Amino acid sequence: MINRMLIPRISVIVPVYNTAKYLHRCLDSILQQSFNDFEVLLVDDGSTDNSGEICDEYALKDSRIRVFHKGNGGVASAREIGNENAVGFYSIHVDSDDWIEKKMLERMYEEAQISHWDVLIADFYNDDKGETIYIHQQPSASNSEQVLKDILQNKLFGSLWHKLIRHSLYREYNIHFIEEINYCEDVLVLVQLLQHSVRVGFMNEAFYHYDFSNTNS
Repeated sequence: MINRMLIPRISVIVPVYNTAKYLHRCLDSILQQSFNDFEVLLVDDGSTDNSGEICDEYALKDSRIRVFHKGNGGVASAREIGNENAVGFYSIHVDSDDWIEKKMLERMYEEAQISHWDVLIADFYNDDKGETIYIHQQPSASNSEQVLKDILQNKLFGSLWHKLIRHSLYREYNIHFIEEINYCEDVLVLVQLLQHSVRVGFMNEAFYHYDFSNTNS
């Protein structure tokens, strides 16, 4: 049984596959957050480089980190394991070849709490060949149906890594990743979620760095 006094405010879910070159940067950016009440779930999806060993090393250094090693099944299966094991009030996904700004968890948690958002969407950065580009997320409207339409029409980005989500929604609405689908797998999760009347908020701040340099991503 989970001790409710120890439930973290945020679960950070990190699927990992052969990203040893980038993994230290990613994990350091998470552990250097100004907000400390979080857990990190590292899901090693059968990496063939030393990514799994790096995950274990970080878990030994910080008790907030839990590592799950599995056979290679694709990013959807890795995200699903993270979601199933996360215990935080909110959750957010971070890809292991990207990194986040120091204030991300603090600012997004504050905003979600103040306005009681179920889903909070932030702006983000694209990083490519040394250039950082600010990507603004402007919805047509903030109701969940219109947000879903905006995502399906490519007006909003469909990734989970700049969205803080009240984690109980996954269980409440029986939302799961589809294991066989490993491209736009997070869009399919959002399609499931946004069909329900959830409170969606937006903040015009960017914290997440989406790195294009990993051509094997």
